[in-house]
Amino acid sequence: KKILCYFPSVDTNHAKSSVGLVEGMLNFSEIFSERHPCESIHGKKHRQILFECEPDIWIVLALPYEIISSRELRDGALRLLLQET
Repeated sequence: KKILCYFPSVDTNHAKSSVGLVEGMLNFSEIFSERHPCESIHGKKHRQILFECEPDIWIVLALPYEIISSRELRDGALRLLLQET
C-alpha cells in the first residue's frame, strides 16, 4: 500500500492517480540527480510540494491555484511548512 493518508477524502482512483504522478516525477528526476530529487511540481491547476520525511516516505502538499497564487508563497516557504509539521 502506497497511500498512508489522503486528505481530504477523494475517490480511490483520483488518489492513486495523484500518487502515481508524484512517484513518476520522483523516478524521472532521479535520472538527473539522485541527491536532489524533484521538490515541486507546477501543473496547470495545482502546485505540489514534495518533502521526504523518512527514506522512501514522502509528504505531498497539493494546492490549487484557486486558493493561492504563485506569487503569494514560494516553494521554499511551503517546504518549510511541511518540515515543521
